[in-house]
Amino acid sequence: LRMYTAIPMFLRYCKKDVTIKGVPFYKGTIASIATQSIHMSPEYWDQPQSFRPERFSPEEKQGHTPGSYFPFGMGPRHCVATTFAAMEVRMAMVAIMRTMKFVPAHNTK
Repeated sequence: LRMYTAIPMFLRYCKKDVTIKGVPFYKGTIASIATQSIHMSPEYWDQPQSFRPERFSPEEKQGHTPGSYFPFGMGPRHCVATTFAAMEVRMAMVAIMRTMKFVPAHNTK
């Protein structure tokens, strides 16, 4: 999702005047956040063109710049389906657990 982002861009409405990295955004402005540009920026990612799943290991995630990875948006207006998808997974697990019996494998310690 970092290399091929589901949401390549999203918009935010500025509620107050603010300056970010020397760029002023005025109240009422609609800001466009280019997700793909941030996800592929060498400023945030070592070898951004390389597919390296290990960059999301717990050890490497600690070195990530906050806000440099947001495939479904971020903040209170992130993807509305995130919560729904998590609920669906829980419901599917309950349905599976109701109809199947789980036992340890014979070589489980």
